[in-house]
Amino acid sequence: MTADTDEFYLVWNPNGHNPQHRHTSYESAAAEAKRLAEMNRGQSFFVLAALAFAKVRDPVEFTTINRDLIPF
Repeated sequence: MTADTDEFYLVWNPNGHNPQHRHTSYESAAAEAKRLAEMNRGQSFFVLAALAFAKVRDPVEFTTINRDLIPF
C-alpha cells in the first residue's frame, strides 16, 4: 500500500461497485476508465483524484478533567 501523502487516482462508476484499485498516475486511471467504458457502453466512468485526507492520530489522548469525581 502507498503512503497517505502519495498522489493517486480512482475510477468510479455511479452504477457500479466501489473503486478497488489505486492508480498511481492520471494516465493509468484514464486508460482504465476508457477500457471500462468500452465494456459497459452508455455508462460513465469518472477519474477521481485524491486531494486531501483526514486521520485520527495515535496515541489517543486521555485527559482527566476532575479527579474529585472519582469514587476511589
